[in-house]
Amino acid sequence: MTPSKIEKRLFLGTRGWTGDYLKKDFYPLAMKPTYYLRYYGAHFNMSEVVSTSKSLPYSSTVDHWYLNSPADFLFCPHLPLHELGSDTTAKSISTEQFVDRMRLLRGKLGPVILNLVRVSSETEKRKVLELAARLPESYRFVLAGEGRGSVFEKEAEKILGANRVTMAVELTVNEKEFENTDAGFFVYWYLHLEERVNKKLASRFVPMLGERIIRLVSENKYVFLVLTAKRYEPIGLVREQLCKFLSD
Repeated sequence: MTPSKIEKRLFLGTRGWTGDYLKKDFYPLAMKPTYYLRYYGAHFNMSEVVSTSKSLPYSSTVDHWYLNSPADFLFCPHLPLHELGSDTTAKSISTEQFVDRMRLLRGKLGPVILNLVRVSSETEKRKVLELAARLPESYRFVLAGEGRGSVFEKEAEKILGANRVTMAVELTVNEKEFENTDAGFFVYWYLHLEERVNKKLASRFVPMLGERIIRLVSENKYVFLVLTAKRYEPIGLVREQLCKFLSD
């Protein structure tokens, strides 16, 4: 397994590049926010864009994202589910508007996140899938907030296509095995890092994570790994050790 193949199929990042924990512990103190993305892109090659779950960015903003990120960088926007119909009191945003705005990302548009945490009924969930099905066939989707192996997963594959959708999997450093986390054309993991994560704990966990990534990449699958924490320190620690393991 060559490092170059892993780099092309592993996308590592966080849930955005402007969080307070990043401003405090990641970016240089004197750095202006307009340079955040360029700095972030030197350390990660993907990012979720949670802000799109509430409103669409200006075209000039998306142009800024595109121009200030590396060529192989991917943005994973959240589809604004409530604004797209489930909440009739909110400002309406059409699928055409969403597609038109995201088109500005060109080849840097990654999987679109369908966050179902606040979508409770089966009827509403099906509406979300039908909504996603109206988006371009080139789109890929991540269903967050649902357990793998559920009836809804099969419904999603039926409506959207098995190679277009995957279920997000929640992981912690306490996981001993990654059961049922590698189905589909690509996988999408949220790795939640606790405050107690240190070098010793990471050194035991990272090799297991790295071996699983290598196996998936060898099967020509894409791996999206989103690191989450309240502070940047554990994220930086795991990122550093994982990159070193994969490059050795």
